[in-house]
Amino acid sequence: EEMKVGLRSREIKMGVEHGMRGDGRVGEEDEEDTVAARVYRECSESVLKVEAICEAKRILGRGGGVGGLGLGGDREDGGNGAMMPTKVASGSAFMWDSEGHAVTSAHVVAHARELRATFAACGADDRLFYTATLVGADEHRDIAVLHLTPPAHLTASQRASLPPLPKPLPRRTSSQLRVGHRLFTLGHPFGFETTLTCGIVSGLRRELATSSRARPLFNVIQTDAAQNPGSSGGPVLDSKGRVAGMSCAIASPSGAFAGISFALPIDTIETAVSEILQLGRVRVPYVGLAFAPEALAHRLGIESGLLVLHARPGGPAAKVGVRGTMRVASRGAEPRLQMGDVLVKVDRMAVSKVDDLYRQLEGKVVGEMVTLRLSRDGKTYDVTIQLEDAPKVSNDGSNHHIKFAPRALLPHARL
Repeated sequence: EEMKVGLRSREIKMGVEHGMRGDGRVGEEDEEDTVAARVYRECSESVLKVEAICEAKRILGRGGGVGGLGLGGDREDGGNGAMMPTKVASGSAFMWDSEGHAVTSAHVVAHARELRATFAACGADDRLFYTATLVGADEHRDIAVLHLTPPAHLTASQRASLPPLPKPLPRRTSSQLRVGHRLFTLGHPFGFETTLTCGIVSGLRRELATSSRARPLFNVIQTDAAQNPGSSGGPVLDSKGRVAGMSCAIASPSGAFAGISFALPIDTIETAVSEILQLGRVRVPYVGLAFAPEALAHRLGIESGLLVLHARPGGPAAKVGVRGTMRVASRGAEPRLQMGDVLVKVDRMAVSKVDDLYRQLEGKVVGEMVTLRLSRDGKTYDVTIQLEDAPKVSNDGSNHHIKFAPRALLPHARL
């Protein structure tokens, strides 16, 4: 009898652990289900679908496809074809503050003529949407800030029927995330309505290099929560419904989700958004140097460090006398190649590739002082420079005055 009682006690204990009620039947919800349901209930209203629309084109189809748009190739036509606004991107966003600002991925809204944002309360009525204006973007970190307002063409009665903007989502610090912590993502993959996925923190401080940008993303969160095209810009939340990051990319050989996805940490986003709201842009610290590709430097006998090809006139490095590579004319002989300085260290950290320099600059701000160790004619010397705001940043986030060698890339896809 005692053995039977003991077995029954263990059965009850196991039943509780597996979500069974005291009567042996499976309970309606276990703790994990309850957390996921609460996160969706409390946060989904504040997640937006963003549609980016390019210039309208007059299209005449060839090949007899659906609606006259054939698969053989569409062309613009000056005749009587229909004007068709073309969607160039669709992604997700989330409410940032009560002033009508939302945050999304910069690549979602790049090159858009018109931006529209909707959320759950807008329903299926195509007339109910908010106009989104780009406040500014950090192309290096793939972050953009939008300002949402009712469309200008709405009448007073239509404006009254437009649902109010959702509340902003609470935020936490990402510095306290640990591998194994539970995460939830919300977004609009493939244009579907708000979708919840669950996972854990699989890794921290990842560096993400993609073929579409020169500068890697640093301190990225890795998770196994499912993300797909359209998820970019959606919030990554902890079990209390606080934003811990923003969906940005997946690692996949095919472009479809393969179990590894990435999110920008909220601490990085906070810094960028704060500067965008103050200045309309993000100031990017730079040193004003262009470097030789690694293969070329090796052919010239440079085994370690970065060979300086060019120091931008008036830039931080040029002001302290850093020398670039140049051809020097000599009387009665062919011009000879004068090697430039070789950057060996930045603030006592060795650099062997340009990503090492980017990594050192990641935590710096414009106006901060950094020490460069350089080698010239076999001798090393140190100079201290003041970082300045990069004068121009390309659409892919690369600095025109920091060049680097092509590198092998893992197959990452932006969403």
